[in-house]
Amino acid sequence: PIRVIHCGVQINESVDVGAGINIQKKYKINKKIVIGLVGRVERYKGQEDIIIACSDLPNAYQDKIIILLIGEGDKAEIRRLSNLASTLGVLDYIIFTGYIEGPSSKIIKQLDLLLMLTKDFEGFGLTLAEAMAVGTPIIATDVGGVREFVSGDVGTIIPPEAPIKLTEKIKEFIEEPSHYINKADNALTLIEDRFNAELMAKQYRRIMIEPSI
Repeated sequence: PIRVIHCGVQINESVDVGAGINIQKKYKINKKIVIGLVGRVERYKGQEDIIIACSDLPNAYQDKIIILLIGEGDKAEIRRLSNLASTLGVLDYIIFTGYIEGPSSKIIKQLDLLLMLTKDFEGFGLTLAEAMAVGTPIIATDVGGVREFVSGDVGTIIPPEAPIKLTEKIKEFIEEPSHYINKADNALTLIEDRFNAELMAKQYRRIMIEPSI
């Protein structure tokens, strides 16, 4: 029979940001809501959707946020996205960080909101699970295996390629962050109970080793 074992998340590792990069200090972010998208810069990853969504926000909301696009990528694609942000008048709210060295959990912990905006397919969404494990609220597109561990109780799901819907949810997050923080608390419990690395290792052992003993 076919059995599915999801990616396990190490929930006991330290997420003390003092030992690594300080995003606020490095990028001179002062009293802003930090929204991040972590992943290689490619068209299917949906970075352009957050740029478009940002451009649809009222100015008062734009002034409250900074968006970090974290990850390396094709230089032509980064240039295209930069030009798009400039054309839409939101380049001042977008930072292309490139690759940030260090454990991803320590980076994600410093975000107020994590986005995963894949357009068509995502096998599991490990970045989402890592965000859930450190208590960072999430917004994700409804693609691939995301629904296997993300529901409306632990995160916010939107259709892929729907920047208008993303604008709506970002406004909601700015206005009522407690709603998203409550979901993040539920997400941490879910990861601890069902998707922690120790549990996944035991499942591998049960399937691949124990039957032969």
